[in-house]
Amino acid sequence: MGIKKSFFLKFMAFFIFTIFAILTFFIVYYYKIYDIWFYNFCLFLGLLLLIKSKFFRLDSSLYMSLVLIFIGISGYLFSFLNCFKFAGYFICLSFVLASIMTFIKTKQRFHLVLSYSISFITIFSYILTKNLITLPIFIAFVSPFLVLLSVEIICNIKWRR
Repeated sequence: MGIKKSFFLKFMAFFIFTIFAILTFFIVYYYKIYDIWFYNFCLFLGLLLLIKSKFFRLDSSLYMSLVLIFIGISGYLFSFLNCFKFAGYFICLSFVLASIMTFIKTKQRFHLVLSYSISFITIFSYILTKNLITLPIFIAFVSPFLVLLSVEIICNIKWRR
């Protein structure tokens, strides 16, 4: 059974990356959007990792596939809507959505804590870039989330032993 899964995964990799090459060439040639190849790559690699996570039941592959798919989708959004100044926030939203969806699927509390931490750190980073708070206040607000993530990782390691 393992040989059939790995063979099918190799076939899907060939098929997905062939479509990636054709679609990237089409978009670059006809629409003259030269940065879209990276988001196509993220989208198609995310699809391949999603297939891998379904076959081999890997939660890490599920998380990475969702992150890459959402980064690919967000790349299309800010490329075609011409809102490049929000690109960093779209990418942070990709990590948050991937963490929440991975938490829903695997019920691992770490992904929920990660999504909350990324959300609040992104909000405070935006406030910092608008000069509404100073750096020490930013560090004071962000450090509890980093401590919470560290504690969650340590508790997760102790639980696995």
